[in-house]
Amino acid sequence: MGATWTRRRWLCAGAPGLAILASSACGRSPTDSPEVAAGPEPAVPEIAPLPQLHIQVPQHTGPRGYAGEAALAMVLAADGQVVKAADVFDHSGIDPTLGRGCTPAELQQAGLDMGYSGNLLQVQEDREDALAQIVATLQTQRPVLLEVEVEPNLAFADPRPRAAWVVITGTREQNLIFHDPGNTDGIDREVAAAELLTPGKHYLPIQKTRSPTLRKSEADHRPFAFSRRIRRLRQEVAPHGLHVTMEEPFVVVGDAPPEQLQRYSTRIVRWAVDLLRKAYFRRDPQALVEIWLLGDDTSYRHWAETRWGDPPDTPYGYYDPAAEVLVMNISTGGGTLVHELVHPFIATNFPRCPKWFDEGLASLYEQSAERDGQIVGLTNWRLAGLQEAIAAGTLPTFHTLCHTANRFYSDDPGTNYAQARYLCYWLQQAGLLHRFYHAFVAAVGEDPSGYKTLQSILGTRNMTGFQARWEREVMQLRYPA
Repeated sequence: MGATWTRRRWLCAGAPGLAILASSACGRSPTDSPEVAAGPEPAVPEIAPLPQLHIQVPQHTGPRGYAGEAALAMVLAADGQVVKAADVFDHSGIDPTLGRGCTPAELQQAGLDMGYSGNLLQVQEDREDALAQIVATLQTQRPVLLEVEVEPNLAFADPRPRAAWVVITGTREQNLIFHDPGNTDGIDREVAAAELLTPGKHYLPIQKTRSPTLRKSEADHRPFAFSRRIRRLRQEVAPHGLHVTMEEPFVVVGDAPPEQLQRYSTRIVRWAVDLLRKAYFRRDPQALVEIWLLGDDTSYRHWAETRWGDPPDTPYGYYDPAAEVLVMNISTGGGTLVHELVHPFIATNFPRCPKWFDEGLASLYEQSAERDGQIVGLTNWRLAGLQEAIAAGTLPTFHTLCHTANRFYSDDPGTNYAQARYLCYWLQQAGLLHRFYHAFVAAVGEDPSGYKTLQSILGTRNMTGFQARWEREVMQLRYPA
């Protein structure tokens, strides 16, 4: 069939399906300004009638910026594979921090990795070779991926593509029939071949070379999710001088230069995440949480108020589970960041965790170090107030602390955080903290407060005697040590 397009006539009269091209490429209206008529525009090739072909390909939509991935997913779906744009992206090997979809060459590589081959070709000025290849491929019941020009602000009924890649599924007269990942109605589009084929753009005839091989990412947050979030955030915050990167399982945003932001990510976030995973957490946070590291109090308060409408009530930083964000004034140090990192891990790994232990464990690591490959909490500023309450005899019992439930904050006499922290500190020093955590996770259905599990780990039911011992030992602690 390729011989059908070996010779072309060039014209300035609209062949069927080419009315738009003819009017724009040929004679000007009397109102055209002579200043803009700098010379003849490229002529439009006449497209001889194409054979009527059509193959069945399921239609997928794809997120903006990832049309190539969605287009290739349609091809695999036509072969009975359960594939989405995310799977294609994951096979491409693109660094998610680039915050973009596949280039044509990366899309070709993703196809190869999944068991599909195809020569990546470019549309030439006369469109002849491209049309011949499209027809030949369709006649083998295989579709063709085509890179296209995208016009902004198209009317709803306009058949032209809304996404940068489409899947050619048929030909008729002078037209190409295609699926557009940018449309959600599932309806075939049909546009003049000479208009859809743009010289310099790529096309990729697809052939299956082996049984498809699909790798599903084992990470809770796939590379595709990171890439999309980073792309969106960069569009939103780059004009304001902020930078975006990732430190699994988090996306990191900050107003520091990129090199410094990366150092924060590596030295604080990666360090803490690696050690917390090792000690406690088998799963990463279910939500894709953003960490905002802001360089001073002014920037911290500005972004907290303007982006989330939430004037902070702490100068250090906070975790907002509803917004899925940690917002930090990093100029105050990294301790609060490590504290807040614990909360999204607890939310996923121990969703029934009572507040006293959630805050106690998080507070333990706001002053921390690494010892023998383990994260350890150190004494910190909370010690002084705790020792004052012990000396005054006003500290609640551990039974009271463990049964505060959601009243941990409202019924706090000013010592709940410190008492919970230094209980965790004592368990750590006795080599019992990890055991307590895992035993509590297992027993929370029968022991929602953790009090019985605490007694079991301590090996005593005499909690009055234990608290007296604990208080004596706490009074011997010093900060700085």
